[in-house]
Amino acid sequence: MIAACCNAHAESALRGNASHQALVLAAAGSGDYFKAIAAALMTLGERHGPLSQTYALLTTEPDVKAILRAGLKVPGWGNSFVNGPDPIWTETAETVKEANHALFEKIERITEVLHEEGKDIYPNPSCWTAAVAITIGLPKEICGYLFLLGRLEVWTGEFERVYGGR
Repeated sequence: MIAACCNAHAESALRGNASHQALVLAAAGSGDYFKAIAAALMTLGERHGPLSQTYALLTTEPDVKAILRAGLKVPGWGNSFVNGPDPIWTETAETVKEANHALFEKIERITEVLHEEGKDIYPNPSCWTAAVAITIGLPKEICGYLFLLGRLEVWTGEFERVYGGR
């Protein structure tokens, strides 16, 4: 389960998302590896990689319709890179389904409500990362460990590519 999540993060790491862009800009601008990694991590939160918010949502019985009525986004759903379920995350979703069927069913119910409300969105990396963390017993506060574990090696390679050891 952890391996599937980390592999999916590695594949997702260079999609040109906020963390990838921050890493590249900080690497080019500062030439400092730690600043580049920190810049990538500083993008996580409400809009990009809302891991804590998604974890909190998945550990409650959320009123998805109320969230939408309030004009808010449902953390852990939506993806600007893929229309439909993200194929990179299929294996992770399957491992969650096998290990924590009740949580997988909750994710399916939330997705169904979103579709009923006219939102054609699906679980994203934040959802599956939080689901894995919940399933293996990681507390919400360190759920991001899985994100970092899966992306650090890829980000290191990207730093080397951008900065080039000048």
